[in-house]
Amino acid sequence: MLGLFARFSDLYGELARHKGLEIYRGNNPNELTREFQLWCMKLDSVDMQGIARGVEALEKQIEENSAKGEKSWPPSYAEFKGMCKQSTTKALYKQHIALPSGKELSKEELVNKMADFRKKLGL
Repeated sequence: MLGLFARFSDLYGELARHKGLEIYRGNNPNELTREFQLWCMKLDSVDMQGIARGVEALEKQIEENSAKGEKSWPPSYAEFKGMCKQSTTKALYKQHIALPSGKELSKEELVNKMADFRKKLGL
């Protein structure tokens, strides 16, 4: 979580501090902020791959907003947690997976096509 909050500082600068995304209260390294403790508690079930997906989603969002001349704001813990979840529905929708054509397939072709289809589905 320390690394995540450091990344927020890199991505958002002063906006992260204004939103309370700081680790320590004031200059006291022995007193954690309420916000940091809340984030630790709420994101406890998210694995490192999920955190990486969340950071990647934030970076993409910032890039898109910057391209449009818009400001990006730091997320709440709930928004970030949502970004950490892998959305298979969205991913499949964007992949436009094609089903085999109506022609007859050999058993080997069918097995290969189904293996490829399962791979694209993440199964």
